[in-house]
Amino acid sequence: MFKYIYFSIVALIIGGVTFAMLRAEKPKEEKTPPPVQEVKASPEEKPIETPPVVATTTPEVRTEIIEYTVKPGDVFGTIAEEFHISVNTILWENNLSATGLIRPGDKLRILPFTGISYKVKSGDTISKIANASGAAEEEIKKANNLADNTALKIGQVLLIPGGKKIVVAPTPKPVVKPAPTKTTTPTTTTPATAVSSVTWTSGALAELAKIPSTLRPSVKTKITNYCKANGIKTITKEIYLSIRI
Repeated sequence: MFKYIYFSIVALIIGGVTFAMLRAEKPKEEKTPPPVQEVKASPEEKPIETPPVVATTTPEVRTEIIEYTVKPGDVFGTIAEEFHISVNTILWENNLSATGLIRPGDKLRILPFTGISYKVKSGDTISKIANASGAAEEEIKKANNLADNTALKIGQVLLIPGGKKIVVAPTPKPVVKPAPTKTTTPTTTTPATAVSSVTWTSGALAELAKIPSTLRPSVKTKITNYCKANGIKTITKEIYLSIRI
């Protein structure tokens, strides 16, 4: 009985030692750690921004004529484009032609819209002005704040939207009749009575002495004969000069 127990204990000891030796010789298997999953942080949700509400303002409409100072590089076309009017509007309002020149510093009258300005004359009505300028009556009333029964004043300046320059026909000049021609009776002049001799004054002789001596005799003879034939008895300086010239 004791032998059986003894051999059992020995067998267990030998088996345990052998198992321990085999386990020590066997390499341990390296365990590969499981892959680490990268957890991406979800981006923070940004609140939806509402764009600011921009207040829309209607541009102020100009209703009066302004004065514009010409700048370097300005031409009629660029000025018209800047103010959204036609070139003719600028030309008509400033009494200029298309070939005219403008220089920096010049002043130009600029209407608030394409059209013309018009100074009221005696006998004018809105209807008459509209017909002459090719504009609409209602547009003229609206641009000038006129009621249907508003009376126009002589000298009042109106803005005519869409109007064209009014060409005023020149006033015909009165025909001047020529004055009646007077019939004149020709007068009969009595021929002067010839004289036989004439006298030279000292003044006439002094004037005669101013001409070359070679010409004096012939000049004196001619003047003397002229005076004899025309009844002049005395040859003065004045008579000499009038005949000599």
